[in-house]
Amino acid sequence: MSSDLRRLVAPELDLDADRVAAFARALASASAAQGEIKYEIPYPKHEFLTALVTLHEIVLHGSSNGRVGVFSPTLQTDYFGRVRSAVFAASDGIWPMFFAILDRSRYHGSLRNACYWEADELGRKHKCYAFSINAAFLKRRPWSQGWIYVLPRATFEPVVDDDGSPSEEWLSTREVTPLARLAVSPADFPFLKDVEGNGDERTDRLEELVYQLGTGAETLSMQDDAVDAVFTPPALWRERVMEFVALLRGLMSDLRVEIHDEPVGLRLDIRGPGSNYDRLAVALQQWRRGISRA
Repeated sequence: MSSDLRRLVAPELDLDADRVAAFARALASASAAQGEIKYEIPYPKHEFLTALVTLHEIVLHGSSNGRVGVFSPTLQTDYFGRVRSAVFAASDGIWPMFFAILDRSRYHGSLRNACYWEADELGRKHKCYAFSINAAFLKRRPWSQGWIYVLPRATFEPVVDDDGSPSEEWLSTREVTPLARLAVSPADFPFLKDVEGNGDERTDRLEELVYQLGTGAETLSMQDDAVDAVFTPPALWRERVMEFVALLRGLMSDLRVEIHDEPVGLRLDIRGPGSNYDRLAVALQQWRRGISRA
């Protein structure tokens, strides 16, 4: 986690008999409602979700899409910044809510977030978080209703650092069918008022252009170390493509970028390899597919 992000400590959860019984009833309601959990109990939803990952062999996935029947592996960056083709989920009840309530149709910036364990001076471990989005977008309150999917843990494995340290993120390289889903709102997220703003004017603009180019390209093809995108008509895209290239050369100087005028349109050629290339390629692909990270 970046040291400049505020450390947020998870609320305490008391799994008393009444809560456990109520949570069991809520989970069972999904079988009679086509997989949707009918939440009619008085406890906060983050307590219910935390109890699920504590008491059952499941992981959770947050999404703005409430009609996912099967999750398929897609290229994304894992918790440690490595590109993986997988279904991502978490063994935590709060972290996925951040991705569920962020409206990616209105938010086009990067995300900085963390979920980790930390020991205090007495050696007691506490779950901690940090959440940050683009500062300009934060002012617009890009939150919406979302969904938490309950997934079987059987095909998942924890994401580990290069030194073998595990994270709360899990991945599956196989398709996953949800067991149930729960509707959540921004008010259900306990750290909504604690989300911080990040970025500067240049990185904010680059992120917006990545969104525009990823969704607007006539064609977009990718190899291991090369992105090839075509934009038509050229007159509509030239100014934005040139601005994107100038920002990319200033912020990611290790990438090789060229613009070509061709009969098919304005062609943008980006070449890596490297971590900057990997992150950029994944971002373009995600906007191209119209998916949200969760």
